[in-house]
Amino acid sequence: ANVIKLRKGLDINLKGKAAETYATVKEPGFYALVPDDFPGVTPKVVVKEQEYVMAGGPLFIDKYHPEVKFVSPVSGVVTSVERGARRKVLNIVVEAAAEQDYEEFGKKNVASMDADAVKTALLEAGIFAFIKQRPYDIIADPTVTPKGIFVSAFDTNPLAPNFEFALKGEEANFQTGLDALAVMEHSIDELRIQSLLVEGVMLIEEMSRPLRLTSVTDTDTSGSGSPQAVSVAEERRSAAPESTLCVS
Repeated sequence: ANVIKLRKGLDINLKGKAAETYATVKEPGFYALVPDDFPGVTPKVVVKEQEYVMAGGPLFIDKYHPEVKFVSPVSGVVTSVERGARRKVLNIVVEAAAEQDYEEFGKKNVASMDADAVKTALLEAGIFAFIKQRPYDIIADPTVTPKGIFVSAFDTNPLAPNFEFALKGEEANFQTGLDALAVMEHSIDELRIQSLLVEGVMLIEEMSRPLRLTSVTDTDTSGSGSPQAVSVAEERRSAAPESTLCVS
């Protein structure tokens, strides 16, 4: 058999591209939360079969960090808690109700919150479970203050949607999320994105205190025409007097 060796990945050049339009799809009747989708977590189920849960209500928690909650995407009745060998939790299935009910977490003013308040809000709403910890890509430890926070603004999956299109009209909400993360990571005063672009490079303005991501250009500097990786982080201040944001 022929052996094909790849270096630096394989870019399959397909003609055309996906249309940037939204389509209405039929909502599924059942939703499942799979603990294996969250690496490094030992799940502890906090609901019982035939119990009614609200959207945003916890289905299971991390056994070793009970404050990390994994919540239901919809309201409805828990139809099954499937277990495998050694009673390992395989999935928790919720049958969606005709009328959706949501947990109320209240509105928060990020400008008046400290790091602990932001972390508590993320934990209560089940959002903290989507923050990964490097280098092992596991759920972040809520008891550890991060040295830096990387915000990915790209998706390398095949046929992934353009991030600018996906976030159109939600720029203010995205900025609020960046502001909240900046509060959690004390060394970052401010991160601001005025526009996002997957294929391009970001221009960074260095200032005395706030670090502000100000604009994006349309230039593909690689010459390959492929989407550029966009991530944001801060290098800790060292002997050099200036801080830098790393964009790759």
